[in-house]
Amino acid sequence: MKAQKLLMDIRFERSLPDQNKEAVLNKIGQFVWEWHTTKDKNQVGNKYSVKKIKTTTKLAAVWKFKVSAGNRVLFMKGKDVEGLEEQDQDALVLLEFCTHDKQILTAREKAQVNLEGYLGESEQDRQSSNDVLRHQLEELLEQSVEQVARRHAERLEYNLATSITRPFKYMNIEDLVNLDKLQGIFYLNAEQRRCVNQPFAPFLLFGSAGSGKTTIGVYKLIQLLTGDPNLKVGYFTYSAQLSDTAKKIYANVKRNELSEEERRLQEGSIDFYPIKMYLRQYGGARKIVEYEQFHQEFYREAYANYMQTPKYKKACKGKEAYDVWKEIRGILKGFGGINWDLEVLKTSNGMLLEEVYIKLDAKYSPYNLEERQFLYKLACDYCEWLKRGNLYDENDLARAVLKSGTQFACYDWIVIDEVQDLSELEFYMLLNLVKSPENFLMSGDYHQTITPTYFDTRRIVNFLERHKLRYKEDENQVFLCTNYRNPQKMVEVGNHIAHLRQAVFGKDKRNDKDYERAMQKTVGKLFTLRGSRQEQLKLLEEAVQKAYTYIVVATESEKVDLQKRLKDYTHIFTISEIKGLENRYIIGYNLISSYQKKWETLCESIQRGIVVEESHLYRYLFNMLYVALTRTQENLCLMDEGIPLEQYETLLGCTPQDYDTFDVAAFDLLEVSTLLDFFQAALKLEAAGKYDRAIVAYQKLSLPQVPHRIALCEAKQYEEAGEYEVAAKLYQQEEDYEKAAACYDYTPHRYAYYTCLLAQGEDVFVDKVIRRADFNYTRDLAPYCKGPLKIKIESLCIRYGYQQLVGQEEKMMGQQLILLELQETLSRLEEAIRAEG
Repeated sequence: MKAQKLLMDIRFERSLPDQNKEAVLNKIGQFVWEWHTTKDKNQVGNKYSVKKIKTTTKLAAVWKFKVSAGNRVLFMKGKDVEGLEEQDQDALVLLEFCTHDKQILTAREKAQVNLEGYLGESEQDRQSSNDVLRHQLEELLEQSVEQVARRHAERLEYNLATSITRPFKYMNIEDLVNLDKLQGIFYLNAEQRRCVNQPFAPFLLFGSAGSGKTTIGVYKLIQLLTGDPNLKVGYFTYSAQLSDTAKKIYANVKRNELSEEERRLQEGSIDFYPIKMYLRQYGGARKIVEYEQFHQEFYREAYANYMQTPKYKKACKGKEAYDVWKEIRGILKGFGGINWDLEVLKTSNGMLLEEVYIKLDAKYSPYNLEERQFLYKLACDYCEWLKRGNLYDENDLARAVLKSGTQFACYDWIVIDEVQDLSELEFYMLLNLVKSPENFLMSGDYHQTITPTYFDTRRIVNFLERHKLRYKEDENQVFLCTNYRNPQKMVEVGNHIAHLRQAVFGKDKRNDKDYERAMQKTVGKLFTLRGSRQEQLKLLEEAVQKAYTYIVVATESEKVDLQKRLKDYTHIFTISEIKGLENRYIIGYNLISSYQKKWETLCESIQRGIVVEESHLYRYLFNMLYVALTRTQENLCLMDEGIPLEQYETLLGCTPQDYDTFDVAAFDLLEVSTLLDFFQAALKLEAAGKYDRAIVAYQKLSLPQVPHRIALCEAKQYEEAGEYEVAAKLYQQEEDYEKAAACYDYTPHRYAYYTCLLAQGEDVFVDKVIRRADFNYTRDLAPYCKGPLKIKIESLCIRYGYQQLVGQEEKMMGQQLILLELQETLSRLEEAIRAEG
């Protein structure tokens, strides 16, 4: 199949009608194909009424073609689009779908009338009158759509650098019916193309939320593998959701950018791993202790005991479980060492030595001496608790992988996406998996460091310099400054927060980027409600009745309290939990007042122009506010008690729509959510890996799909816990054979694994089993060939073997023909030489 040249402004996608969408796309696809394959453009032009719109436009030239009566598509020719790559000059750029005046369409439909009521008219006369009336309405319809097209063309704006554009190369425009197939399909702007073409290794890619870091990383990998399809790449993320997203984007982009032969060559070149899945597989443990288990099974009891101990009561009081978990995971067990000497690998319990921890600079840990002494004692108790229960956390398993060394140098390249979510020990472990330590692409956003780590870009650069890896900031590091996700108002506020951060801490060239540019046309609204707790409760009670809202709080205790008060489990998140989720309306509850004294210190330093000594806590406050506002697709409402409007204005850089009382219309919460809306919201929670919340959300809905979705959530929970056999059986029961096969692959149950592969199709079985370089029939298949599986597997092996034999014979024949041609050429040359002599 030959690549086509078609670009589509995302506003065209949004202008398409829901009714008959598939038929409309088929007609558009047919036009595009004929335009590119027919030499005589006049012939295509006449067939589809292609005409240049004769009116004053903001663009070089706008054209239209007829899809059907009353429907037009407005488009540009590539040669008229500024900044388009030379090879795309003959592309078509779809701008907008225009339809007729709906009143005329209604009249046309009503024209199917019977005129029997008119006296004196025969049947023939009545039919003639009907035909005349329909013809007149058809003419009106065409005139109407021509007027609509002209009006739309006059106001149309399109700029390749500031518009979101999808390219269609090997994919068809008909794929617009399924938007999942289009995830990651974007025409790269100059900034993004520079990143993809950057030849240097290592490559550090930083960008704001919604800047396309994952997509650009995937494009870069495809370019890398196109140059050498034999490379083996490991793609690592912290969250399973991001890993699935990256895998889906890779499949989509590969299907659109590469020919069938190029796609085949890249098959199996990339291993996609959420870090915890990798650690389970190679660290020697199935279950990993995570925050919830730490909180419920260890910290609650430990906190109560220490509060009864006079020596530690003061240092212990008020310590949130999440903050303690962050200190243990990020510093005490996950710190690489000031000089990256990895002291945690040298101790028996995998912790820093106490004297080293106590002496750490405040930029590494925000706690004072007394608090550090308490936290170190608590961490030692935690390690003993792990040992007694034969339990392991992520850092333990990263140490195990490093000590075994069996996976070292197994990849030619690795990608680490959202690196700020990893501990330094996990980062170091991943770099040991690549053959040449400089061959990695790392992406993330320092200003989204919310997860329990102390990530700092400067620490990564320090690692590169310490290990004498070639690194130049201007060549190896790129910041992306285009925001494709958030409305304009939120991008403006985000830029102001960045300005404040720099005013407080001073500009850091390794972490602070240029200000973001908003690509979304939505402006967005910013509200504040500073009224009584009763008024705030009214808003919150209204919000949990909507599928398009999330409530974000600063601390775990506030989340638990609010869940009890509102009797709602699915809408309320801490800042760390909301990462990876977006919704149209975000409500930030007590994000400022929870740290009021710290914010007052920051605001005072801003007003007086004083630079504050950087600490992780102060930086966390800015990051917390930034993450909250980047979760919204439209509106943000901040609710705090006792916060003056002036403080909001200082922090936000603008005056929000401020109210003392709640009114549902004023706060733009009138829209009622349907059953389908809540089902879509539950699907979103499931996709984000929030399985407990998703199950609760599904249980509230009376829909036939609910039992299936709940079963899948339970399967995913078992999978994440390392209970692969239980997960596989659930997936198989729900006919998700791809997931079932992936889980069975971690168990001894090969028969079940092969059964699930075959359920996906014979090609999948051949690719996953028979085509493997190390495939051995006697070892891999013969022991499991029994029952109905035996005949199917053996026939596949015979058929594949025959195809390989035929291919080899054809190759040999081709080589023989080439040899004969060479011999004939040599003979002719010898004759020519003799003739000249």
